[in-house]
Amino acid sequence: MGSVKSRIKKAAGHIGIVLKGVLFIGISIQTVMGIVWMCCNFPHVPQFGESLFYIRLSRTLRCDEYTGILYPLFLWAVRRNHYVVYVLQLAAAYASARYFLGVFRPGSKAGRIWGSLALMTAPVVMQCHMAMLPCSFAASLMLWELALLAGAIKAEDKRTLSRLAGLCFCWLASALLLPEYLYLGAVPVALYGICCHRRWRDSRRERYYGLLLIAVFIGMCGGINSLSQTRGLYGRPQKTPLMVMTQRIAWTNMLKDYDSWPQEILSCVGENVVWESAWYADGMDNFFFPAMERAVADQVITKQQESEYYRAMIRLAWGWHKTTILKEIAWDMLGYGASPGVLQVFLKGRDYDFGGRNYDFFLEYTPKLSKVYMDYGSWWFVAAALLAAVLQVLRTWGNKAEKRKAALVAVCCLATVGAMILWYTMRGAGMFDYKNTIITVQLWMAWERGIQSEGPKADRE
Repeated sequence: MGSVKSRIKKAAGHIGIVLKGVLFIGISIQTVMGIVWMCCNFPHVPQFGESLFYIRLSRTLRCDEYTGILYPLFLWAVRRNHYVVYVLQLAAAYASARYFLGVFRPGSKAGRIWGSLALMTAPVVMQCHMAMLPCSFAASLMLWELALLAGAIKAEDKRTLSRLAGLCFCWLASALLLPEYLYLGAVPVALYGICCHRRWRDSRRERYYGLLLIAVFIGMCGGINSLSQTRGLYGRPQKTPLMVMTQRIAWTNMLKDYDSWPQEILSCVGENVVWESAWYADGMDNFFFPAMERAVADQVITKQQESEYYRAMIRLAWGWHKTTILKEIAWDMLGYGASPGVLQVFLKGRDYDFGGRNYDFFLEYTPKLSKVYMDYGSWWFVAAALLAAVLQVLRTWGNKAEKRKAALVAVCCLATVGAMILWYTMRGAGMFDYKNTIITVQLWMAWERGIQSEGPKADRE
């Protein structure tokens, strides 16, 4: 029996070595393609609507409640020079990736460099680093935040106020880049408090100073936003949770359902607004909600009646299309959780999501290279995940204490990306945007890279 077990273990070790080799080759191919794509596209600026908006903002520095001040200020400081923007975004991405990987597996210098480049060169990630958009810096800050959290979990002597200050600084900077990170960036900070609570429990001084530190950063964020933002400056509706739920549940089937809405809704907005709103996923933001707000402002309806109409739209859509809505939510969650693989499904005729607009910009300047790069990245994402999962099952690693810490770090990362997936999924139907999946893709790549970079001894033990 012992001989059989040893043979199985030895065979598993050899299989593991082969899988590691395949992972290394596949990741290296993607990394090289990403570097080539970056060099070919460095002179160009994709004309995202958001990029043009931020460029205009950098001249006035006047933001509304949906826009952070930090990125327009950054563009103003570098005089909107896209070469400088790209260099700094890529440098921040490399630094955060290297620090994150170093927390888990220091390894050789060459291994850290190659691993960091691997995290940056997934196609959907590289496209965001090579665009004038705040999502690149926001993702780098979030990765740094997760690295600080992971380091504190793995080593008790790193559970210090200075580390908490680093977490809060990343949280503040990301919230000033993208307002939603005021909530999303708070998740690692909250997890730090939960996972490292023993230190706070044992030291009253650290507990009080820690809570004071968090309060100061929240106050700084609120103060800076209040000084730099003007509500409704660009005519975008101030959306309530009820409006968000209406957009998530009712938008897809508006043209099928509007004849059954309360007649007062059509009296407020008009049938032509319904058709305009149904054409694009952001149509409700641009047409439907502003029309309802005008009706409230003109005292045609009250605010309470407006809320009742939204609830009626939600009830009707849910009652008639529950299965379809749940499928759409599931697809969006899968898209935000594994965008490189799911993107190919969206591009092959599934017209519910419009993530293909980003893909059009990706192909704009180097279409042949870009198509091969994205197709390979999508295929390799799925294949690498399967190979890494098999390798994880074959491998036994670490003692029980190390396993518990690694599991806790994994849970914290999953909780953070889970909050992001839920946030972006529930903000509205048909609004899948793979620019919001950088962190998720990088964490996938970090896991695959971590599995592949473990030494051969781990496979033979």
